[in-house]
Amino acid sequence: MFDAEELAALALGSRMVRGWADPALGRAAERALLKIEAVLPTERRVGAGETAMIVPDFHVPPAMVAPLGILRGAIRDSRKLRFGYRRADGAGSRRTVWPLGLFFWGETWTLGAWCELRGEFRSFHIDRMAAPEVLDECFESVGGRSLEDYIRIAAS
Repeated sequence: MFDAEELAALALGSRMVRGWADPALGRAAERALLKIEAVLPTERRVGAGETAMIVPDFHVPPAMVAPLGILRGAIRDSRKLRFGYRRADGAGSRRTVWPLGLFFWGETWTLGAWCELRGEFRSFHIDRMAAPEVLDECFESVGGRSLEDYIRIAAS
């Protein structure tokens, strides 16, 4: 059974998802926490979701979290993604990528992906994407182009 610290950790994690991720994932986190609370003994249920740790969502713009559901689906289904992209210097391009993972950096979300245009791993700021479209074409995890490879290269 969960102890008080474990329940506080679950409640905090649920609040982080609700505050910083897309609305669909936030609702899923809330439902999961309610299911956990429903199976707790009565004495544990009272205050199970309470914690003095607050997760404000005021610094994550809605435009940044809006496409997260689309991106999560493309990652889950290993489907290629196409979108317009604006670099920090304002230059624009059209990209087709193999989406591998989403990363939250405190004030921004990025997509880690294999970029077909550049032929290498790239990180894309979600708020610089325009009209992300999940393609019918799937990609297969091949050596040198996996999420693990992306993380290893990014960390080096």
